[in-house]
Amino acid sequence: MGTDELALYVGSFLKVAVSLGVLYGTSIPAYLKVLLVSLSDVVDCGLPKLLGLYKDARFCEGEHYQRLDKITDSAVYVLLLFYVYQKSLLSTVGREVVLGLLIYRLLGVGLYLIENNRKLLFYFPNFFLEVLFVLLFTKNVGFRVVLIGLVAVLKVVQEYFLHYLERKGSSVGALLLRLGEVLGL
Repeated sequence: MGTDELALYVGSFLKVAVSLGVLYGTSIPAYLKVLLVSLSDVVDCGLPKLLGLYKDARFCEGEHYQRLDKITDSAVYVLLLFYVYQKSLLSTVGREVVLGLLIYRLLGVGLYLIENNRKLLFYFPNFFLEVLFVLLFTKNVGFRVVLIGLVAVLKVVQEYFLHYLERKGSSVGALLLRLGEVLGL
């Protein structure tokens, strides 16, 4: 195992540990917990890159990273869903909605892992975190609909650039990817 792989495994472990710490070790509102769990995604790629732990500057674009990242993300999402159910944070309908979104994404991740084709992830966009955030953030149904609609459009664009387009150094694509990362999408 090389140093890049070691940094990846440590980062992936830390991403799960940080997520558990946020969920069970803080007393902040649930929507902020979702936001912090979402931001913990930088622990396995962004932080090691910033610290110079990856010798290969493009390691996070490689299949080894991508596969483990999707597995780790899925584990974190299941932990988050368990937390939502355990604390009864949403109505029955709200819980069913986020459960359905998570199952849909997990199906896509499973197909990606089997077929080794990232383009499949475009057809199974990850709406779970964003919809969960919106449902916890506001009880106003009209505002929820507007926010979820906006999130859906932005998320599909992000998934398209992340997983569907072949990366050819497009400055527009890079800008949209960066914007999505900054917004936590």
